[in-house]
Amino acid sequence: MVTHHEEMGMDSTTAALIGAAIGAFAGLIGHIVNNWLQGGREKKKELRERIAELASVMGAAQQSMDWISWCGVNYPHPKGTTGEGTTGEGIYKPQSTSYEKMIEGLASSYVAEMKAMWPKILGAIAAVASYDYKLYGELYELAKELARLDIRVTKATMKTEMHCRSDFEQLYDDIRGFAKRWMDDIASLMRAIGYKQQNPSPTM
Repeated sequence: MVTHHEEMGMDSTTAALIGAAIGAFAGLIGHIVNNWLQGGREKKKELRERIAELASVMGAAQQSMDWISWCGVNYPHPKGTTGEGTTGEGIYKPQSTSYEKMIEGLASSYVAEMKAMWPKILGAIAAVASYDYKLYGELYELAKELARLDIRVTKATMKTEMHCRSDFEQLYDDIRGFAKRWMDDIASLMRAIGYKQQNPSPTM
């Protein structure tokens, strides 16, 4: 027959075991929660890095498009240094080199630059897909719009001066408009994943 003291002993032992189990379980849950929170922070950090990497390459592509389209619009007509398109600084004075020759040279550099940048752009977008497929979809749409502009620029360089100038006039405006959109979109995505912009220092 189990005595009262033995019952008390069993209750104490059981209570101790239960307490230990609860303590261990609480510690495990805490560990899981901490790992989950840490994982969430790491995911956001990785996403920010990948998107920042994409923004850097997009900016470089933007600059390449801006430059060739600006030259396509502003290279002077062969009528004289005071004609339409002159800079007033003598930078692009009409020379023996024709407009088409100038565009041909710029196009060669442009194609090489874009050829080097596209794998980086697509690689950064693919990396985002492994973290957040919705964000990947939004970035993919930006890449598609960039690709359409890239094709238009390349086609414009293959035309005669009159048509080339006309195409670049429209392209220059479209490229500048795209720049505003993609930078706004990137900023919105960064905010959506928890990026906090530093407040500017108060002016003295």
